[in-house]
Amino acid sequence: MRNKMKAAVAGITAAVIIAACSFTCLADANQWVYGDCNNDGAVNISDLVALGNHINKRSAYDFRKDLNGDGVINKIDYYLLQNLILRS
Repeated sequence: MRNKMKAAVAGITAAVIIAACSFTCLADANQWVYGDCNNDGAVNISDLVALGNHINKRSAYDFRKDLNGDGVINKIDYYLLQNLILRS
């Protein structure tokens, strides 16, 4: 099951990269940007990679990665971020 999840995340990530998403949303130094999972001030493909890595490694909870605010970081948050990037 875990290998299937990794394969699914890898496939989705590859699809997003192929789609050439280059959405960037810059923020002030003291401001958090919705979807900025790696805290670099921009929302882009690197945030999707960071979120995918977090899901696969089951790291400690990080509010920046819980996009739907349900207290769980999972594939739903991944899909929300993917859609945010694709629609921008």
